[in-house]
Amino acid sequence: FPLTGNQGALGIDNASNPSRFAALKRARDLGRSVASEKITLAQSPGKSAFLLFVPAYSSPAATVDERRNGLIGYSSGVFPVDEIVEQVFDSRQTQGMQLKIIDTSARSAQQRLLYSTDNIDQKSHAGFQIQNTFEIGERSWELTWTMTSEFARQQKSWTFFSVLFGGSILTLLTAYLTALTEIRARRIEK
Repeated sequence: FPLTGNQGALGIDNASNPSRFAALKRARDLGRSVASEKITLAQSPGKSAFLLFVPAYSSPAATVDERRNGLIGYSSGVFPVDEIVEQVFDSRQTQGMQLKIIDTSARSAQQRLLYSTDNIDQKSHAGFQIQNTFEIGERSWELTWTMTSEFARQQKSWTFFSVLFGGSILTLLTAYLTALTEIRARRIEK
């Protein structure tokens, strides 16, 4: 990562945090990407993110024992949730809607909320929500879209809304994370 702006993250030992250490061990044993619980960025206090760990091995490993013995390190990525949402959705397209992202795998209530917009006046709430659940790095995330009455009236088709937001968030987030972690894993293996 670039040093400028990230000095606060230098020297962080992910294995010293029980939650992150569990994610490291799980990635090692599974041989694939594993995400951490929500973290607060050292370089940007108050900003929520998650880490994605991809194990690298000295040779192909098919069993847990082979993976444990052949582990040479990890590629990791830091993913600020609000930046990902901003890259995926244009705020003009989501006016009149609220997005909430919950990590249903989190052990504590304070770790569950990954992202939330607060742009809905409860008086104009349409009572319509769409929920999608999917996996990111072995964690289960629930996305809930809530819309205002005005936004609901502007939509001609619920199918359009469902496909646009449900499918696009799932596809784009998954593709984004997969591509970044695979590139980093290949760099480490070289």
